[in-house]
Amino acid sequence: MEERDWLILKTLFVHQNITRTADELYLSQPYLTKRLRQIEEAFGVELVMRGRRGVGFTPQGEYLAAQADRMLDRFAEIRKNVMQMKNEVAGTLKIGVSNHFSKNRLPPLLNRFRQLFPQIDYQVHAGWSKEIVGMVNNKQVHAGIVNGEFDRVHRAELLMNDPLVAVARREIRKEELPALTRIEYQTEHLSEKLAEQWWTENFSLPPKTGFHVDKADTAKELVKSGVGYAILPELVIGVRDQLCRYEIKDRNGSPVSSGIYLYYPEEFREIRLVGAFLDFMKKEHADFIE
Repeated sequence: MEERDWLILKTLFVHQNITRTADELYLSQPYLTKRLRQIEEAFGVELVMRGRRGVGFTPQGEYLAAQADRMLDRFAEIRKNVMQMKNEVAGTLKIGVSNHFSKNRLPPLLNRFRQLFPQIDYQVHAGWSKEIVGMVNNKQVHAGIVNGEFDRVHRAELLMNDPLVAVARREIRKEELPALTRIEYQTEHLSEKLAEQWWTENFSLPPKTGFHVDKADTAKELVKSGVGYAILPELVIGVRDQLCRYEIKDRNGSPVSSGIYLYYPEEFREIRLVGAFLDFMKKEHADFIE
């Protein structure tokens, strides 16, 4: 039954009269009579008994008329919810995030974003930037946060620059580095390339490598133990780490850094929850790229 059918039954039960019901609902009497007959056919029972003084309801008709208010309220509630959904930012946001960003910067960002849009659920995939770029290109995620330069199939917007720094447990000078034990780790290709380029431009000897580890976080923990130094993205280092930093700069005195980009298919911006996330991320990082 349609919403108008419940309204017909409710109004007819009140007036017990076809003419008054038709007038109140702005329907023709033939149309109203036809709809009543169709409702009866749908249920396979007689609902209304017609007489000279008006109409009377059968037990089945009285039962349906008694349900009319509840059904009309339900229709109103559904309509209201649908309209709210049109204006709400809700659904599941799928994002891919580079390893360093996901661990050290993403959690507080998502916490603030969730406070703004509590109806959103999340699917977050962390990995190497190359992997995240592939997921965006294949549209497996709505957006990616990736490190470094890459072949762009979709839209890429710079969020921030992530400088490389030499870190140790004590203060270090640039000229000391060749004699100190260096801790190396598996990292994004661009970060490794930038560090190697800076080294060859400043030193004639290769670094004194004493450790090879799998992750930047492992390298950082070794640095904190005092066994050597490491060249790390600044994003990896937290205030609580209490490490001394030497900022790496190029020949022009500018920080050696790689860009962190927001990468997404342009058409996904039209999805309300994706557009809200993209705008939030750009606003949060506006001061980083001034």
